[in-house]
Parts: sequence; C-alpha cells; structure tokens
Amino acid sequence: MPLREDDALRVRDVSFFRDADDETFEHAVSGAFLQRFPANTTLLMEGDTVDFLYILLDGAVELGAGWKSQDTRR
Repeated sequence: MPLREDDALRVRDVSFFRDADDETFEHAVSGAFLQRFPANTTLLMEGDTVDFLYILLDGAVELGAGWKSQDTRR
C-alpha cells in the first residue's frame, strides 16, 4: 500500500527530500510504507545488508558500532 497523503507530506518535509523535484520525490517513495516499532527494537545489526532506507519521522534511535572489540555507544 502506498503512503497515505498525510504521511507522504511528512516525508516530503524531511531535509533529505525537501529540495527534490516532484518527479524525483515520487520515484523515491513509490515503494515506501510507514512502519512503527516498539521501544528498544533492534532494526539492524552492524554488517547487515539492507536494500531500503529508514526515515525517522517520530522518536529517537540509538546507533552503535564496535571497534577493536569495544562498544562505541555513548
């Protein structure tokens, strides 16, 4: 199901898309969908291969990576 119009407007307002022309934006979000995740959900792990882009509209995410067997989260 494509994005609802109100969700598409929220995505359109994200700085990444703000200056894109309409055709580029429509192409970029043509397969997009809105998904909500409960708190503390792991979306992906370091080294995972993904074929899509997450765009955060609400909430917060924590990013971390390992380096020489050390956790780099702060």
